[in-house]
Amino acid sequence: MSGCIKLRLRLRLKLYQLEIAFDKGDYQTPTCVACGVKMVQRQGKGGSFWGCRHYPKCKVTMARAAQVLDERRI
Repeated sequence: MSGCIKLRLRLRLKLYQLEIAFDKGDYQTPTCVACGVKMVQRQGKGGSFWGCRHYPKCKVTMARAAQVLDERRI
C-alpha cells in the first residue's frame, strides 16, 4: 500500500475513535446496530426519528420512543 492510503486509513481510524470517545456516556441517544456510532435525531415527513450519523453509507433508522408510545395509545 502506498503511504497516502496508509495515512488516509490512519486518519479515518482516528476520526472513528474520536467519535466514539465524544459520545461515551450518552445513554439517551441510541447506538446504530450496524456501525456502532451514536445516532442523530432527524426530521422526516412522518415526524422525527433516529438516523445513523453515517447516512447515506448506513441507512439504519429507529422510531423515537415517544412516537411509539403515542401510536400504542391510539
